[in-house]
Order: sequence, then C-alpha cells, then structure tokens
Amino acid sequence: MDSSDVSGFESEPPILFTPLILYCGAMCFLRISHFQRFSIPILLMIVTLGCTAFSGSEGTEPLQNFLPSWTVQKYAKHNMAVMWAESPHLEQSSSRHIDNAGRPPILVFIEGDGRAWSSRSVRAANPSPTKPVAAQLANLTAGSNAALYLARPCQFFDDQVLAGLTQCMPKLWTDERYSAETIALISEVLDEAIGSRGQPVVLVGYSGGGVIAAVLAAQRDDVVGLITVAANLSVDTWTAHHRVSPLRSDSLPTDYAAQLGKIPQYHLLGTQDTIVPKIVHDAYLAALTDLTRVKTVYVDGYDHSCCWPESWLDHLHRALAYFNENSKGVGVNEPRVTTRTNLCLHPGP
Repeated sequence: MDSSDVSGFESEPPILFTPLILYCGAMCFLRISHFQRFSIPILLMIVTLGCTAFSGSEGTEPLQNFLPSWTVQKYAKHNMAVMWAESPHLEQSSSRHIDNAGRPPILVFIEGDGRAWSSRSVRAANPSPTKPVAAQLANLTAGSNAALYLARPCQFFDDQVLAGLTQCMPKLWTDERYSAETIALISEVLDEAIGSRGQPVVLVGYSGGGVIAAVLAAQRDDVVGLITVAANLSVDTWTAHHRVSPLRSDSLPTDYAAQLGKIPQYHLLGTQDTIVPKIVHDAYLAALTDLTRVKTVYVDGYDHSCCWPESWLDHLHRALAYFNENSKGVGVNEPRVTTRTNLCLHPGP
C-alpha cells in the first residue's frame, strides 16, 4: 500500500468491476433506445469511459532518485521485471546484530503495495509508489549497514517500459499481490541480490511488503529476524475489516504460524493508522503458535506513512538489540512485550 495515494482504499480490491458495469449498461441502452442513430456514438463514449478503469500513472520517478548512492539493478524473467538495489556498504557491514557464526546480516527492505488502485473501482496502470516508505527507510540505514532494497514486481518502470513487460498485468498488484507465484519471484530476486555472500538476512517489510517479508521469513533458511512497519499481516482480517473483496490467499503469513514462531520478530504500528488498525495485527498474533520471540511496538501519533523515517534508526537499533537477545538458539523463553512509545516528531492527523 502506498498511503501517499490514499483515497480511502488506495490499494484494496473493488467491490464492483467498473468496465463490466459500463458494458452491461451499454447493452441495455442499445436494446431499449428509440434513437438508433445516436446509439453507436454513445456506445463508443461508454466504452471509452470503461477503458479508463485501468488508470494511467501521473509519472513514475526513478528508483535511483530515492536511493541516490545505491546501485540499482533489474531482475527480468518471462516478460516480468523487478527493480532491486544494493547499498554502498554491502560488503563492509557494521550492523549491530551478529549471528552465531559471526557473520553480519544483510538488511533487506521490501517495498509496500504501491499504487494498486487509483480509486475504489479503478485499477492503476502503473503500481509505482510516489512516496516509497521502504526505500526511505533503506536509504537512512545505508550509511552504516549492509542493505538491499527490493521493489515489488513492476514498480519503478515508466509506462512505456511497463507496456513492453507483458506479464506486468494489474492483477499482479491487486488480487494476486500476495500470491505464491509473486512471493516466489521476490525470493528469486533476493537470491540473485545476495549471490554467493552466504550471509544471513534480516527482512524489513513496509505495509504489504511486511506480508511478503513474513512469508519469506517462514519459507527461507537464511532469515534471522523479521521487522515489519505498518504491515497488514492478517490479510483476511484486513480485507474483512474494510469490507472489500478477499485477495488470492494461497500463501499468507497466517498459513505459516508454526514456522514464524521460530523467527525473532519486531513489529511497528501506528496508533493512528486507519489503513492497518490494531484489530489486523491482533488477528495475526492470535494465529501464531509461539509468541515468545515476538515484540510489538505501537507508536503514538503515527499513521500508515507518518512518520516512520523520522524515528527509523532508533527503532532499528532497538529491533536489532531485541534480535540479539532472542537469537541464541531455540528454547529462548522470553515473554512477548507490547510497548507504546512517543517518538513521532510530526504526529499524523
């Protein structure tokens, strides 16, 4: 989700499919119209309106603009592409968290859903976020940590390039944004980005990127920690809360409760977040079978996008310290602690 494009439901599926409605309306008009000579021009007008249900973008800013000192690359496969980037300090990590083998982990940031819907019933033609929060957090981190950034499929390509990527279809960033195929593709991108380094990773997912990060944490064997920011980890609860159509749900965090119970987790949520309210995170916690290495922090005054970059480094420091305390082997039995903190420099509305 990209709350910079919020119009109430910036990335949630519509209840009605606008082009189908317009088409049916056109057919009814032609059947009942007594003004046959006006029928065809009006039909053309209706069809034109229907085509706008896949709204064009307002211009896509290059990923390099958000990560100016990073090396930006592209992973392409079967007319599908994903942008990713590596930080300047990827080879010389000074991360505070060290795994048992003494190798510093790579922080891997996964972007949110982006601009999935232009409105409740209009699919976006280009899913690129206008204010990519995960990229902002990654850029803040890169000064002293080895880091990678993964965009979601088809993000940060301009309309002309996107048109040539025939598998970049709107369903990929709407109904199928969390599908097993989408998550497998992102895992492939991560494999290529890590290469032969052999380092463990800490996954950091913003919003819908947190859903992807949680599933990857459960599926992979190189993840030593999971950090989410404003993440809708119980997807079914999230769609039900907003009274919108369910998404394709063949690979969701709540399907991996047992595996996720073994991963140290640090979840950040805003008290003013109406896009991912507390009920969604509570449902995720209820689905887990082990909460001994799961910590949730609610930040007063924060909403879905404000003001995570402002206090990010402090939160990251605390998360990595928490992972250090909870990564000394299976059997650590510390209770879950849910805290509330006041770090917002510019509280949301």
